[in-house]
Amino acid sequence: MIFQVRAQLGFLQAESSIWDAGFSVTNGDANILGSRFGSYHVHAMGRHTSDYLSGQQLPRLPGRVPSPVANYQRLEFKQRAAAVTGNIGEMLCWLIANRLVKLASHEVAHLQPVAQTPTSQTRCPDYLIKAGRSWADAYATLPLCPWASSRASAVAKATANAPTWWPAECKVRRGGDATARSVLRDAFQQLSAYWWHIRTTEPKSVGYGIVVSTIYGPAHASRPRVPQAATPVPVAASTVHVALFMPANPKGILATLAKAPHPGTWRAATVRVPRGWKDRYSAAVAGDCFGGRP
Repeated sequence: MIFQVRAQLGFLQAESSIWDAGFSVTNGDANILGSRFGSYHVHAMGRHTSDYLSGQQLPRLPGRVPSPVANYQRLEFKQRAAAVTGNIGEMLCWLIANRLVKLASHEVAHLQPVAQTPTSQTRCPDYLIKAGRSWADAYATLPLCPWASSRASAVAKATANAPTWWPAECKVRRGGDATARSVLRDAFQQLSAYWWHIRTTEPKSVGYGIVVSTIYGPAHASRPRVPQAATPVPVAASTVHVALFMPANPKGILATLAKAPHPGTWRAATVRVPRGWKDRYSAAVAGDCFGGRP
């Protein structure tokens, strides 16, 4: 499987390819790493990964609905399991980190929230990654617009103050550019919730985070036809967007989080939600990160 991996700063649409030749993941890689770094216990991740990200319809289910049933209809095809797509996203996140900043297997830790109640649900990032300033330094070598802008010195200062451990959220969805933007907003809300919880104990870590979102589409849209006589060329069926978040205005982020209630209530307590967002607190936090709001 060949992936195109695109780097971006925050929500800025300007992206840069991390590996021009594409990012190769074999079934063997997925079998070993998907089972090791995925939070769900799933065997044979290689075949799952190639099937799930192919963009093709999964196998048809047997049986027929004998007659129309009110409010119900037949499920015609097998569905992609959330646990498997979660493992795929986590596996790709670690593999990219390993190849980009030489992250070792012991430098990543899965996260889960502590006991919750229905009124205080906590959104939780997938990982803590021991990135330090290495990830931002790697991005600084890419032809990204933000690094060459007038704010380059401010970005460099934020990089110098980067914490050792960064939260990371991984997503896998089918769609296109619009889906990628929506997924990034959704993942950012989980980073914001994490920052709310550490705002008093680790204020200098607030605003730093990574989102790795894998967007796959229909197979015919990803694999253009080639003459049968030609040697098959590996074509990317999926694009992985790697968004790096750093605080442009740390005091502003902390001020927003200080006024915000528990993240589990953000959606219920929201008024005048900015377009595309599910809560106003994450939107306000995004405005104080490099890359701004989408």
